Amino acid sequence: MIASAQGLESQARLLGGNIGLALSTVILNSHLTTDLPGILTPQQIENVRRSLNAIETFSPREVVAVAEAFANAFKGQPQACTGVSAACFLLCFLTWQRRPPSFVDVEEKKVQFRLETTRDLEVA
Repeated sequence: MIASAQGLESQARLLGGNIGLALSTVILNSHLTTDLPGILTPQQIENVRRSLNAIETFSPREVVAVAEAFANAFKGQPQACTGVSAACFLLCFLTWQRRPPSFVDVEEKKVQFRLETTRDLEVA
């Protein structure tokens, strides 16, 4: 039972990390594509999105513009994470039960379901 709980916790952490990474990437790409046109060419923006090594060829003015775009994106990430956390907190309250079933009741329902499923398979 403990191993299952630890496995579930590990999977939840991975899922949360992946969601956070995806959200951060979307925010960063959004800022790069909206803050940099007019300062960088579309090819330069694409190069920055692929690798930060691209800024080695930029002028100081362009490097500052990229840094500001990254800073603006990083400012938006905590706000987005706060929104996701608030939504998760609300969803936790929606799962609350005044009188949750006991472990014994849940196990009895599982056994009953297995018996019914087995009977249905034998009939078919």
